[in-house]
Amino acid sequence: MTSKLAPSIKLGLLSLITCAIITGCGGEGDSSADNSLAATDYTSEQVTLSAQDATFSTGFTDSYYVDLSGDVYSSTGGGFVVTDVELLSDSDQCEVTQVTSTGFAIEAGDPKVCNYRYHVAPRALSAQNRSAMAEQPVAMSEEPVAMSSSSTTSAVTRVAVSSDPTTTELPALSSVTLIDTPITIDLASELASIGFAVDSGYVISDITLPYGNASTANIGASPNTINYTPAVGFTGIDRLLYTLEESASGNVMMGLVDIAVGYEANQGFSVEQNGEYGSPVEVNTIVDIDVSDFVTSEDGDDYQLVYVSSFNASVTPKYPLDINNKTIEFTTDRAGYHYISFAVSDHNGAYDMGMIRVDVTDASKSASWNDVTYMADLYTAPLTAFDAAREGIPFDSIVIDSGYSPAIDMAAFKFSTATNYCATIGASVPSKTQLQVMTANVNLETLHNWPAESAYIAFDDDAGQPVWVELSDGVAQTGALDPTGSYYLTCVKQGVINIISGSDSVVVADGVDVADVFVQVNVGGEALPDAIVTATVDSPNVTLESDTLTTNASGMAVIKMTSFKAETVVLTIDVNGILQDYSVMFVGDETTASVSSETTINDLGYESIGNQVTATLTDQNSNPVEGFNVEFSSNSILHPTLGFYVAPLIVADGGELTDSEGSQRVRVKWDPTIEMPIQSVTFDISSDYTNSMGLSSNSTSEITFSSLICGGVVNDTTPNNTSGPCIKVSSDQDGDLLTSTPSEAFSDRLGFTSIGNNYLKDDTWETNGVTIEGDYPVYGMSDIEAICEKYNDLQLAGRTNWRIPTTDDFLKMNNIAYKHYWPINYWYHTVEASTGTPMIVTLRGENGGTDYTQSSDMDSLAWFSCHSSS
Repeated sequence: MTSKLAPSIKLGLLSLITCAIITGCGGEGDSSADNSLAATDYTSEQVTLSAQDATFSTGFTDSYYVDLSGDVYSSTGGGFVVTDVELLSDSDQCEVTQVTSTGFAIEAGDPKVCNYRYHVAPRALSAQNRSAMAEQPVAMSEEPVAMSSSSTTSAVTRVAVSSDPTTTELPALSSVTLIDTPITIDLASELASIGFAVDSGYVISDITLPYGNASTANIGASPNTINYTPAVGFTGIDRLLYTLEESASGNVMMGLVDIAVGYEANQGFSVEQNGEYGSPVEVNTIVDIDVSDFVTSEDGDDYQLVYVSSFNASVTPKYPLDINNKTIEFTTDRAGYHYISFAVSDHNGAYDMGMIRVDVTDASKSASWNDVTYMADLYTAPLTAFDAAREGIPFDSIVIDSGYSPAIDMAAFKFSTATNYCATIGASVPSKTQLQVMTANVNLETLHNWPAESAYIAFDDDAGQPVWVELSDGVAQTGALDPTGSYYLTCVKQGVINIISGSDSVVVADGVDVADVFVQVNVGGEALPDAIVTATVDSPNVTLESDTLTTNASGMAVIKMTSFKAETVVLTIDVNGILQDYSVMFVGDETTASVSSETTINDLGYESIGNQVTATLTDQNSNPVEGFNVEFSSNSILHPTLGFYVAPLIVADGGELTDSEGSQRVRVKWDPTIEMPIQSVTFDISSDYTNSMGLSSNSTSEITFSSLICGGVVNDTTPNNTSGPCIKVSSDQDGDLLTSTPSEAFSDRLGFTSIGNNYLKDDTWETNGVTIEGDYPVYGMSDIEAICEKYNDLQLAGRTNWRIPTTDDFLKMNNIAYKHYWPINYWYHTVEASTGTPMIVTLRGENGGTDYTQSSDMDSLAWFSCHSSS
C-alpha cells in the first residue's frame, strides 16, 4: 500500500547524510543528567553501548520497576549503568521514584502512559572520564547518529499502566509533510487502513515529541486527530508519541507516528505502509530484511535505506556507507509483533517512509503441544500467555507451570472469558463428562505433553454450573470453580460431517439408479481417516448397499442406496454420536410413464369457473412422475339451439406441469362469447402424454355443464326439482317468461346469499297425490333488481331483458305456477303495473291462479320472480 498522507518528499542534504551513516535509529545520542547515579567502580576501558527504545506494560500496582537490562547491549559484555532518566511526558503522575543501575521505578496505581529518555554509560568507564562527560550539555535535538566507543548513549522508553496490560501497544504509523507545512493526522483512519480498529471510547490523552526539534503537536478538533507543525526551517525525521485512553475501563494504548519533513514534493516512490516480513523470526536471531520488497521506484531510479527505527529491537542498516544499501539487520529478545519504521532516498531528492511488521517467536514461551483429537471431537491446545497475547486473545491471569524447563507462563481463564473465547473459534467449553471420558482414555500429560499443573474449566450439564476438572496423570477429579480463580482452558470442536458437492439428491426410483452420497469427516479442519460411519434411512423402501463404512485417508466414505418407491427420504449419518441429515428424493421413472385421468369437479354451471379434470402420470412401479406436461383437448358438440359446433375452454388449474403426486389439473370452462344452452351438455376431455422413450398414452374423462333451468327446458313439469341448484322458467300465452323463486342451492350457486338479508321460508303443499316441499330464501325489493340483472348477465334462457314482474305479468300466468310445481306457499314481490307501487302477490289462488295482492314496501321480505318479455 502506498503512502496515504502525502507524496514522496525531498530532504535537505544534511538530513540525508545524517541518516545514511546511522548504525541504528532505535536509540539516541550523548546526553548528561540532572538526576545522576553515583559513579562507582568505573575503569578506562573503551566500550560501545547500544541502547534500544523500549516499551513496558503493567497492570495496577503500587510501584512498577522498569528493568532496562535487556535493552542495552555492551560491546564487551561489561554491562552498563543508568546515569539519568528524563521525563518526557507532561504529567506529574509520571515522576520517577527511584533510579538503579539497570532501571528505574514509578508509581503505577492509575491508568497512564509515561514517556522517558534514559541515559546509560559503560560500567567499565572511568570515573574521571564519566565526570568529564557529565559536564557536557544534553543533546535534546539531535537525531540518532553513530557513536564512538567511549560515548554514552540514550534511548526512549514508554511505560503503560492499564487495566489490560496485554493490549497496550498500537502499530506504528508514518507520515510526510513539507518544510514549514502543518498537517493533521487522523489516527483512527490511519490505523484502520492497516487493519486496526479503535473503539469509539478511546480519546487522545497525551502527545509527546521526544526529539526536541521545536516542532509542535496538539489534539485536533475532530476526534482522535493530531495537528502537527514542524519547527521553522526544519527538515528531517521527527517523531510524536501519543496515548489513547478509555477512562471507563481504565485501558490505555500507546502509539507513535514517524514524520518525514522534506523541502520539495516528489512522486519518485511508492512505499508500503503495512508491509509484512515473510516468515516468523526466532528471538535473538539476526535476520536481514530487504526493503526492496516493500518499495516501488516509480521512475526506475535506484535508492538507499537512509533511516530505520523500532521499539524493543535492534535495527541497523547492514551496510551504512553503501549508497545502494537496502538491507536492515534486525534482532530482538522480545517475542511478539515488532514494527520497523524506515525511509529510503534515490539520491535525487525523492524520499519516502514505510512500515514493516515482523513476527517474532520464542519457542520457550510458546506451546510445545498440539490439539488433541478424541473420538470425533477436537480439543484445542491450551494457550500459553505469550501465544494468547500474541494473537490478541483475552485471558484473566498468568499461571506459571513448572512442569517444563524452563517453566512456562500459561494463560488462565475465568468461565465467562473462556466461554467467549471458545465461541469466537467456533467451539465451546467442554462438558465435565467430555473431559473425564477423554482423560480416562488418553493421558494428555504423558502422551501429548499438555500442561496439567492446574485444573481445566468445564461445564457440569447435570448441575448446570461450571466446574474444574483435573487432567493430571489421567485422574479426572472435579470440583466447583473458585469465582476469583483462573484455570487452564481447552475448547472442544465437535467433529463435522460434510456432504461433498456432487452427492446425488435426486435419483430415479427404479431399483437400478444408485444414489451416491459422498461424506467427509473433519475434525478441527483436518480430514479424519478410519472413522466409522453409520447410515440409516427413515424409509423401509430404501436399500442401503452398506450401513456401516470406514473413512479413507481423505476422511471420505460413499453411501450408496436404491429404491422402487418415489418419495423424499432422510439419510442420517452418524459418526461417534455426531449426526448429519441429508435428504434424497427418489422420483418416478419418466421413461415408463403413462397417463390416466378423472373428472374431479363436475356438473357445474355454464356460468361457473369450470369443471375440473385431473390427469396423473405414473411409472411402471405406480410412482408419480413429477415435472412433465400432459396435453389436454376436448371434442366439439353441436350447440342445441345455435346450430353450430362448439367446444369449451381448457385452462391450467395450478400449474402446467405434473406436481409431486404426478397430477396436473385443468379447468374446463364454457366459452363466455357463446350463448349458454338451456339444457345441460357433456364433453369428452382427452389427456395425452408421450414419454421420452416415444411411448404414448391417452385417457378420456367426461364433464357436464349443468343448466341453470330445471329440467333443461322452459315449462318443465318435473315436481320437486326447484329445491336443487336450478330455477323453473315458464312462459305465458304471449311467450313472456317468468322464473320461480330461487332455492337456497341456486342462490348459493350464483352467490345471491351475499345480497341483502334473507332467511328461509318453507314451501310444502300437495297436488294430485304429490307432495311439493323445499326451503326458499326471502329477499327485499332492492335485492331483486340486482338478481334480475344477474340473469341478464348470464343470458338466462337466451334473454337479456329480465326485470321485476308487474301485477299484470302475474295475472297473465293463469295457473302455470301451479302446473309447473313452482314454490307457491308464500308471497311473491311485484309492482303495480300502472304506478310501480311495490306489491306482493300469492299464487295460491284456485287452480293455482293469482289470489290477491296487497300493498308492500321496499323493505318487505318475500319470494320473487323475474320477467322477460318476448
